[in-house]
Formats: sequence, C-alpha cells, structure tokens
Amino acid sequence: MADLDLSGSSNLVALVYNEQPPPVDPKVLQERLKKEKQMKKDEEKTKRQREKEKEKEERRNTKMTSPHNKRVTIEHVKYSSPDDSDGVKPREVVDHTVEEEEAPEDKSDFRCGKGVIFCLVIVFLISMGVAFIVSFKLTEQSLGGRKTIIQEEDGIVRLGALFSSEPDDDVEEETEGRLPRNIEPIWYNLTSRVFLPGFVDIPANKLRLVENSLLAKFRVVSDTKEIVLNSALSKIPESAEEWKILKEEGDRLVASPVQVSTVTVNSTAETVLLALNGGFKAGMEFLLKVSYVGNLSSSKIGLYTSTYRTVDGKERELVVTQSEPQNTRRILPCMDEPDRKAVFRMTIEHPKGTRALFNGIETGTEPVATTPDFVRTHFKETPRMSSYLLAFAVSDLAMKVTTTSRGIPVRAFVQSDLIDHIDYALNVTVKMLEYYEKEFQIPYPLDKLDLISVKDFSFGAMENWGLMVFHERFILFHPQVSSPLSKKEVAKLLSHEVSHQWFGNLVTMKWWSDVWLNEAFASHCEDTATARAGVMEGLDDLFYFKTQGDAHSDDSFASSRPLSTPLHKQVEIAQLFDSTTYSKGASIVRQLEEVVGVDNFRNGIRAYLKKFSYGNAGHDDLIESIKESLRANLSYIGAELKPFMRRFTKQNGFPVVNVERPDTMHVELSQEWFQKDSNSDGLNKHGASYGHVWEIPLFYEINEEPKAVTWMTEGLRLPSNQSDLLILNSDSRGFYRVNYDPRSWSRIHEQLNKNHTHLSPLTRLRLITDSFALADAGKLPYDVALDTIRYLPSEDDRIPILGAIQALELIQKQMGGNEDQEKVKTFIRRVLTQFYKKIVNWERLTFEDEDIIEAEIVDRLINQLWQSGDKEVADKLHRLFEDSLLNQCKDANSISSQCSKVPPLIRSISYCEGAKRGRDEEFNALLRLYKNEIAVTEKSRLMNGLKCSRDTASLKRLFQSLLDEKNQGLLSGKSVDEEVFLKYGNHDLSKKIYNEFFFENHEKLMKKYSKNTAIVSYLADAITASTKSELADIESFLLSNPSMDEFDGFAKAVETCRSSLTWQRKHAKHLVEEFEKRSNRV
Repeated sequence: MADLDLSGSSNLVALVYNEQPPPVDPKVLQERLKKEKQMKKDEEKTKRQREKEKEKEERRNTKMTSPHNKRVTIEHVKYSSPDDSDGVKPREVVDHTVEEEEAPEDKSDFRCGKGVIFCLVIVFLISMGVAFIVSFKLTEQSLGGRKTIIQEEDGIVRLGALFSSEPDDDVEEETEGRLPRNIEPIWYNLTSRVFLPGFVDIPANKLRLVENSLLAKFRVVSDTKEIVLNSALSKIPESAEEWKILKEEGDRLVASPVQVSTVTVNSTAETVLLALNGGFKAGMEFLLKVSYVGNLSSSKIGLYTSTYRTVDGKERELVVTQSEPQNTRRILPCMDEPDRKAVFRMTIEHPKGTRALFNGIETGTEPVATTPDFVRTHFKETPRMSSYLLAFAVSDLAMKVTTTSRGIPVRAFVQSDLIDHIDYALNVTVKMLEYYEKEFQIPYPLDKLDLISVKDFSFGAMENWGLMVFHERFILFHPQVSSPLSKKEVAKLLSHEVSHQWFGNLVTMKWWSDVWLNEAFASHCEDTATARAGVMEGLDDLFYFKTQGDAHSDDSFASSRPLSTPLHKQVEIAQLFDSTTYSKGASIVRQLEEVVGVDNFRNGIRAYLKKFSYGNAGHDDLIESIKESLRANLSYIGAELKPFMRRFTKQNGFPVVNVERPDTMHVELSQEWFQKDSNSDGLNKHGASYGHVWEIPLFYEINEEPKAVTWMTEGLRLPSNQSDLLILNSDSRGFYRVNYDPRSWSRIHEQLNKNHTHLSPLTRLRLITDSFALADAGKLPYDVALDTIRYLPSEDDRIPILGAIQALELIQKQMGGNEDQEKVKTFIRRVLTQFYKKIVNWERLTFEDEDIIEAEIVDRLINQLWQSGDKEVADKLHRLFEDSLLNQCKDANSISSQCSKVPPLIRSISYCEGAKRGRDEEFNALLRLYKNEIAVTEKSRLMNGLKCSRDTASLKRLFQSLLDEKNQGLLSGKSVDEEVFLKYGNHDLSKKIYNEFFFENHEKLMKKYSKNTAIVSYLADAITASTKSELADIESFLLSNPSMDEFDGFAKAVETCRSSLTWQRKHAKHLVEEFEKRSNRV
C-alpha cells in the first residue's frame, strides 16, 4: 500500500483565488467597487499633480548653476488596495528640491556655510512631514477610508482608537422575585430532627420527615411593616400565630409588641410575606421564630435522600443537601440571595448509628431525651456566608482523615466498601489547600474541610464552605476501576472546589449574573493551579485543547449567551451553570492573566480577596483590584482593563482576526464575529452590547521573534514582508481565532513541512484547530485546513495530534447519516492508523500521572478508530468484552468493578461494542451487572453499554426508566444518573428512540425535573437530528410547546441540528472528493 499523502492537489494561492473563490457578500462587493472607483479618481488626481510638479522641477533645474545646490529626496510607499488585482505597485518617488543661495566661492576649501546646512535640515524635516501626511492619507484610504488612524511605534498603524473607560453602565437587573431591601439577616439558628430510615425504629407517619425549629435574627434597614422571605417549603405554616417575633432583653428573649398579622404564600415567586400589626424603624433588630415539617425527597435539590448499595446487596439511604443556586429556601425560610450573607448555626438530631455533618465542625453530641435512639449533634457556627453554601448531611458513611501542615483536618466520607478509593482525593485536597493558602496569602478560615461522596447528585461537586459534596464519579479513584483520565478529573475538580473556599465563599458575587466570576476563576485553577501545585503534570497544556477548545466550540453558536447575562426570570439563574460559565469563563480569565502577567494577576487576586473578605463583589471590583496591581497609568499593558474585559463578558461569541496582505511589506488585520453558521443570527436572543466588536490583545511573532502585545479594535496594519513567518495568537494566549491570507497560510504550511518544531506545540495546536474551525464555518477552504495537517507524520508532540484527531472527529460527526459517510470514515482511518501503530500498545493501557497526555491520546485514537469502523480495533474490543467481562463475571452476584479485567481506559466502548454485536443474552448480562454494581464509575460504563443495544424494545424500556416508580420497570425504579444516561454513549438508534420518547413524555419529564434545571439541560442536549425530517419534527414540537423557550438548551439543540445539515449541504460532496484524492495519491 502506498504511503498516505495529506498534501493538497494544487498550489494554495491558486486554489483560493482561482479554483474555489469564496462567496462574496453583495454589499461587500458593492462597497469594494465603490472604493476602487474612488481610488482611481484619487490616483488620476495624484498623477496630474506629479506632472505639474515635474514641470516646475525642470524649470528649477535650468536655473540652478551653483554646484552647492542640493536635492533632498524622500521616498514613501504608495499602498495598493487589498482589492487591486495587480498586487503591489512600485515605489513612487516624490522629489522635494530646495533652491539655495549661492555660497561664496572658496578656492582653498569646498564647504557649506552653517546657515545653508541649517536651512537644508529644516527643508528636509518639512519634506518628511509632507511625505508622512501623504502616506498617512493613502494608508487611510487603503484601510477603507476610515477617519480614526493612529500611528504607533515600529511602523504599526491602528484603525480605530482603543476603548476608554465609559461611565459605569452596570445597572442591577430587575429579576422577578427579588426580595425587598428593608431588612437584612444577621444569623439563622436551625434545629432539625431527621427521621432517616434503616437504622432505628421510626413510626410510619414520620418516615423520611424532618421536624425543624428556626430562630433567626434580622436588622431593619429601612422602615417597614412587612417581612418578606424566600420559601419553597412543601408545608409552610400559614397561620399568623405560628410565626413569633421576639426581642432581646438582656439574656432573655421576650415577645415583641409587633407581631405577624397575616401570612401570604406565593408558591410561584417562592416567597412568604408576613404582614405586621405594627412597624419596625430603621436600625432596630428583631428575632423571628417558626416551627415546620419538611419531607425528604429524591429530587437532588434542597434536602434529599441518596441511596447506595453495599457489597452484600443491601440498600442504604443517606441525607444530604444541595442548596445552590436557590434551594436553601427548600430547607428553611430565609433571604436566599447571595448578597444577604449571615451566620448559620445548626443542631441536628439523628438516628443512632449515623453521623451528622455541617459546614462547621462538631462541638459535641448528646442523647435526645424525648426521642429514644436519637442523638443530638452540636456544631460550631459558620463565618458570615451566603445562603447557597449551607450544607449538612446524615449518613453511616465511613470516615478517613488526614491533616495539612497547619493541622487542619481534611476528612473524607464514603461508603465503607469503597474506603480505599478515597486516598488519592485526600492527598490532592491537602496539597491544594496548602497551595491556595500560600497563593492567596489568606489562611483557610474554618476548622476542618470535609469531603462527602454521594451517588445521586446533579453536578460534579458543590463547594459548600467546610463541607464539599461530590458526585462519586469525580472523587473516587482506584486503578482497578478508574481510568487515568478519571484520575485527571478527580484532581481537577478538587482543585476547582478547594479554590472556591476563597474565591466564591470568602468573597461572593453580588448577584447570579456574575456567577461566572466564581466559576470561571475556579475553572481556570483546575489546570493552572493543579499543575503549579505539582499535583499532575501536563494539565496546563491540556487546558488549551479541552477547556479553551470547548469554549470556542460552544460559543460559536449564535444562541450562545454572554458570560455576564442579564436575568429577568428566576428560572434563568440555574441555566447559568453551563459551558459558557465554566469553559469560556476560564478562557477569558486565562487571557486576562496573559495580558497583565502572572505576578500582577496574582497580586490583584490577593488584593481582591483581602478587600472583600466575608462580603460581596462584582466583576468590576475584581478588575479594579487587578488594575491597582499594575504599573501607573496601565502603561504595562497599553490598554484599559474594564472596556477590554466588558467586551468579552457582556456580549456572546468571540472574534476571528482576518489577515490580508495589501502589498509585499505589510499585512492588514480586521475582526468579525466568528459564527459556525452565519445564517443563524435569528437565534441570538441576547443581542450584542458592543456590536460584536472586541478590543483584542494581539500576541504575535514574526520569524520566531515574539513581539510586544499590540491592541486592535477596528483594524491594524503591521509591517511584514511576504516571506515572513507571521503567527498571530501564538501559544493560544488569546480567546480568538485567526484566518490568514493565502500567502501567509502557504508560508505556515511551508514551515510546518520543513521544520514544525520552530513553532511551539501550542501554536501548532492553534493553527490546526483554527484552520478546521474556519473551514467548518465556511470561511476557509477545507483544502487549506487539510494542508495544515500534512506534516503530521513527523509530529511527536501529543497536543497537536490531539487537535487533529478532534478536528477529524467533528467532520465525521457532522456527516451524520450522509450517504458518503463511509468514504469519510475510510480517510479518517488512514490518517489515524499511522499514529495508532506508533503510539497504542494494547498490553499497556495503564498510565502514571506524568503520562496523562499520553493516556488522553491513546483513548482518543482507539475511540475514534472504533467510531470510524476500524475492524481490528472493534474486534479487539469485542474480544475483551467476552473474555475479560462476561467470562470473568458469570456469577449472578458478580460485581463488575471487582471482576472485570477490561482495561478501565477502554471499558465503556468495549461494553458498547459487546452490546452492539450481542442479543438478549448480552443485554441481560449488562443489566444484571448494572443492578449489582456498587461503584458509580462502573455503573456509568455499564449504562453506556446498555444504550448501545440494537434492540428497539430494550431501548424504549431503558429510557422509560427515567419515569419509572420504585420497584417498577427495567431498572426496578432505581435512581439513575441522568447526566450519564442522557449525555454519553448514544448511537444513532438510541438517539432516534430518545427523540420519540421525549416528544411523547415531555410533560411528565418536565413535571418531574422542572425544578432541577441541570437535568432539564441534559434532556434538551440529548435531542438530535441528522436529517431534514428529524429537524422538522423537533422544530414542530418546539412550536407546539412554547414553554420550552425558557430553556436555552432547546434553542441550542435546534441550532446544532441546523448547522450540521447546512454543513453537509455545503461541504460533504467536496470533502469526499478531496479525501478520495488525498487517500489515493502515491
């Protein structure tokens, strides 16, 4: 077989300009013709002026008789328009000749007098000024006739001034359901008796109930005759007599003369209004007391129960909280807004045999005299904190403890069967806690830090102050069960949550529209801090591949939202916990760090945390703190931070920098909004606060020489000849893409093919991902993108290879059910096989921490070759399924995490391949193992395998389990991990069946999950279409159900489907032809 050649079939410049001209917008064409017409008029006028000056020059020359008369000549380049087809015009010389008086004759010496030299200097400077003005005007004309042209140093010309700090336009959004500002909380004191079954005898009428007594203290801010609190309690007291208002008299609490007269519950706004029979004056303080009963639900919000299965098959229950974003109101009536901080005190009465946990450390336990077999646990009060950080739990989980160098206990709680899976998490937590204390220069303010592992949890983790809750998949690690990539996720998530103990808990955003401030910084820390703390090498580079890559992908849709999103409805708050907040937020924070420098960034963060400790802050407060850490007048970075950051946080999307070459000595840069599908503007319901114009920090290098960061708004002209190797956004330091002119792309390809190591691995990654994303969006021919990976056979660094695999993976995905899909798969197999043979060793699929990038690429190679139909890979996976799973786990009580010998790195796709090839016997074997399993990570893989079944009836029963009641259905009503169930491992048949299931059952699903918008987003994201008829079904369904518009996930699902079909129409045929041509080339 001939070697695979990834090179193009023709010269790149000819390809772009002759063979496949990109489509030209009629408005752009009309403007271009108008510009050219004006330029011709200007050229004719300039020509006539030159002819007149030439005649004057000749007349002067005839009069000049003295040999001392000199001619001073100044040259300047007349720039051609980017649209001139003749390319670069020759230099034109403008001669400025100055007549001078004859100098006295000196027969002994030939010298100029001082006066003559002075005159010559003056004339020369005047001539230079004239030449500059002419050049400036011509430059202005070639840059589009704009007025604001700024001459920078080093020959740089900027089109458009940098943005200055505009007046503060941050007006707090009017979100429905916001509480009035007439009172503020000081502290809450909650006593809860939890009737958790399975440990002691509990009366049937009290099973899974919680009896609560609340005493809270408030301060009056402004005169008021009412108290408004948040409450979503299922059984809120509605009698005025049940609410008592007290006041302090020395050490005693006595009844206040002002009492509650009426109680009004608004279940829609989730508030309770207590009208008073009198009034409170500003500055007064009062206490409110109420008792109420709550239910333990399984909703995964508020206070709820989670279950786990022991090795001996017993089902155990525990109680845990999830308060963020607005679920503390489901636990107690309170002021459930982030800037209503208060101290929380807690007492928990719970069954013997269980342990109670709270944000604060335990201070003592005692028997409950009135309730046999119950104990009462007291806790230390919390620091002043936001209500969404309230957390407590009751369980019989086993505990393992370690301490930091300062003696802070770090405790982990996990079911006893898995206690040896928690060691890695404990070690990482200690390292990160010590790292952040040093990094932020603020000691961790609590007396302990707890980690609790829960199987039923809607998120990866929750950063509750002092009591962090984790989904079991993201905290447990054991080499027999967990893959190296799972270990990476554990390390990253722990770094994320521990950073929140300062950034988010100690200092909190004022309102939810700035939640990105918390999550973006913590997501930034996932990779940078984890690597800098020495926990795991390679994560810093993976940030650019994974986190920044995800952000670019998600934010390229018109339906994406700004980081800082105005909130109008309460339901919109929970939707902010998406990829935009985490991935884009982290990318913008990383860009900010690159702009100001690591030391200035660190100093700014320290100042911010110290200034706003135990309080609230907005995003501008963070920017001001970083600004103060910079040199005077921001000369260090050359731009103002606030307008720069606002354009990246207050409008959706990101820019692409377009490079054009008007002549042989310069390049001109412009920007535009990068969109995957430019015809989808109608789905942008967020508008654009700044017209989709950004202030872009240009990190660039010319001929491997890094240049100082240069700022761009509307456009920029840089000196660069056509032989230069120009690289913009080197090392992926900025959040934008770059589209070069054809000559620059050719020069880049030439360098990659000649010696790619002259460009850094991160720069090579950026070139690959940008070129394919631009081609995907129709802004660059795919031939150019494919030429960017022509050099790959000589690539040894894993990061650029990962970028290429991901790009090819997207092409295959977007082909969908296209008739030529198999031809695309054939090409992808040919490209990836060369790396597969060089990198993958089936006998060594376990990796150490320092090999995390190697594990990532082995996983991607095997996975993508399997998806593209590689028979060798599929056969190996199937053999592992039969020999290392089914034959090892034959016993009816087998537990897959203990008996499976399939390497954890590839278990999920091995199980899937087994189910695809199997029948009822294999499906039932996977189902049996799923029901027996105790480790959530392994349950997730088994579920992925089940969804790969080709049996329609089995798949329908599987999806029905989302609605099955206890002891019913395929899974016997067992709780399912909705994220795994809906997001991962679906193939074409299961996707089609899911669509049908959702359309038929959407009312039941929304009724069950509407309060948990994380799960609603999973329901929306799982909707897909690969044909026009499937897309029409989705659009028809959404039109018939307008209430779905409240959830952004459905709009994104429609845009994704439309984009994929549009892509197939535009690119599929050409790509197939190009793939065949490249595959067959000798």
